[in-house]
Amino acid sequence: MARLSLTMRFFLALAALTLALIILPALAVRWSVRHDIVDYFQRREFARLQPLQELLIEQWAVEQSWQFLQAEPGRLPQLIQQSGINERRVLRWPRPSERQMPPPPGESEPPPLHHRLQIVD
Repeated sequence: MARLSLTMRFFLALAALTLALIILPALAVRWSVRHDIVDYFQRREFARLQPLQELLIEQWAVEQSWQFLQAEPGRLPQLIQQSGINERRVLRWPRPSERQMPPPPGESEPPPLHHRLQIVD
């Protein structure tokens, strides 16, 4: 096997360094943007759910437990409606015309908001 000349080794090292200097910042920017976008949407969704959170806090103060939600399954949907949250805007799935991929089998619409929320003590 022939040895690479000093010029060729220098060129390959410089090419590898150049690629690293291009690829690593690009990957860092991509990760940062994805992370920030997810954070932004989470903060936005939590802000939309703020009225419901306030109602739940009031209900907890009255009931002193979450048992009322288990005992009365229709209570959470009532509280959601009472809070004025527009379910179509909260945690909305793309409309069929916006989707790039078909929906999962048997699922064309998201479940109601009260099925997507989890209240943890």
